Amino acid sequence: MRMSKGVRVRASSRGLRVSVGPRAARVHFGTGRAGISTGAGPLTVYAPLGGGGRGTSTSSASRQLRGATNGLQGSAKAEQIRALAEAIQKILSPHREHFTVATRPQIPRPAVPSADTLAQKYETQVVSQFNIFQRRQRREARVQIPQLVETERQQLIAQAEADRQERQQAWDSFWAGLVANDPATVMAALGQLSRTMRQPRPPWASTGTNCP
Repeated sequence: MRMSKGVRVRASSRGLRVSVGPRAARVHFGTGRAGISTGAGPLTVYAPLGGGGRGTSTSSASRQLRGATNGLQGSAKAEQIRALAEAIQKILSPHREHFTVATRPQIPRPAVPSADTLAQKYETQVVSQFNIFQRRQRREARVQIPQLVETERQQLIAQAEADRQERQQAWDSFWAGLVANDPATVMAALGQLSRTMRQPRPPWASTGTNCP
């Protein structure tokens, strides 16, 4: 797969291997020993980097890449390799960074109208149903408003909690698939993340979120 300009990922039965840079000076790392290749036309020359073992450390890769430029001072290829040495160090070092531990998303309960908002709604209904001369009917209707407000609020809270639990169950199932490295779930999450990153964000959009 071509991840971006100059970055390619190859998958095999032995694992993943990444190639970075143009064909004239390309660095290969991942499964197996790191190496560097150069080529033009149908010919390509590949040379492994490092001593033995599988893979190489960040410092070792950077040191060996710098050593490869000793005989190429002043050439365009030397500048390319130096740039690749810096890029490879950045690519190989994310595991050393501190990341916030991922936690299972907690879906908040949807907001429900306040008691004052519902009371205002029922007061508007009373005014619209009875004119100013129907004072007794208005008074009797207003007495019932607190009970109507409480009943409706409890119904709205129960419905909001049912909706929250339904969404939470869907997220729990999705989260379990991610933790278990389910291929379909992981690919769906990566696809959604890729689409989100490609979409332009308006200037007023929030920069953070609690859920993926």
